[in-house]
Amino acid sequence: MSAKWVFLLMLGVAGCATRQPAYTSSGKEVLTVQKQVELYRNKPPIWPAKGRLVVIADKLVFIPTPHFGTLHIHGRDSTFIPLDDVARLEEKKWLLVFPFKLQVMTRDGLGYTFVSVRRDRLVREIRKLQGEE
Repeated sequence: MSAKWVFLLMLGVAGCATRQPAYTSSGKEVLTVQKQVELYRNKPPIWPAKGRLVVIADKLVFIPTPHFGTLHIHGRDSTFIPLDDVARLEEKKWLLVFPFKLQVMTRDGLGYTFVSVRRDRLVREIRKLQGEE
């Protein structure tokens, strides 16, 4: 195999490795998509999953990217949070200074901690869907 074909093969593999999983929602209107959102899945909150957060009419969908910096992470699934199960939204400070943290608490007592620069827009969209505003 010549060096040209090896280079093209490596370029193709690199292009496929950076592709983000897609979420399709048949018949549902996508209201907001926020990129560069972090979701802290485990306690202690050390290793967040980075990705995008999609708000549709009846749920929040977090779609993780397969990359965290230069590391490639396998086995991360999307997180689905039905809006009917959301009990409260707590706006908090991230790193004790920045107003980017959002704690989504469900009726079963589960908590999802998101960090987004556009947190206020996200809270407005969720509350509008829940009929609170």
